Amino acid sequence: MSARRSNFNARPVSYGAVGASLATDLLRFPPRGFWVGEHSARLGTGRERFEAARESMWQWAIHVNSGLEILDIVAGSEGGYRGLNQRAEREDLDPNEVLFTPQGYPYVNPGATISQRFTFWRWSFDLPARVVLLIDEENRAGYALGSLDGHPYVGEQAFVLDLRDDDSVWLTVRQLGQPANPQLRWFGPLFHWQQVQITKRYLRALHPTAPALVETAEPSDASGES
Repeated sequence: MSARRSNFNARPVSYGAVGASLATDLLRFPPRGFWVGEHSARLGTGRERFEAARESMWQWAIHVNSGLEILDIVAGSEGGYRGLNQRAEREDLDPNEVLFTPQGYPYVNPGATISQRFTFWRWSFDLPARVVLLIDEENRAGYALGSLDGHPYVGEQAFVLDLRDDDSVWLTVRQLGQPANPQLRWFGPLFHWQQVQITKRYLRALHPTAPALVETAEPSDASGES
């Protein structure tokens, strides 16, 4: 088990442009050949709701509560890729403390790896990914997952939690991707549909009581021509 985890943590991401999922012009100017999307759900109102959602997010609740099968979660290692860290200085956090969820998973941290499995009808897809970016600010928190080899698509997903000026709390998922196997590019719309279905699960996973009302923003042309 330890050898497998070591190899899993050392695998590089399968794409370039780490952090591209958070580009402000992602929807207007998608990378060539990639589909992109942005989906948001309102989770409630107020600082208390935001902090509760933040804590749940660090415990992988977006994934644990999504209904997907979690195969493995491994904390980022000192010798491996650590990702980009935009965590603000917070007196309530000990950067050297290792926290674990009730399921025994290490908290979300830069360089951590997660592998999930999505099953549709007779097909199952493993979704290995690494935390390539982490944000932890007063009114904003989140992380981005970059695909690893073995993932059915190449790209990145960002999960961003915001406490907005009107005191509303929102979770936004931004993503870009394309089929990992060039021979499957003709099935791009199917992969896109699959990812949208998974994203809807993610958006509902942090909602405190019931499935959230999902808002979707799609570019007028996701062909990637730029």
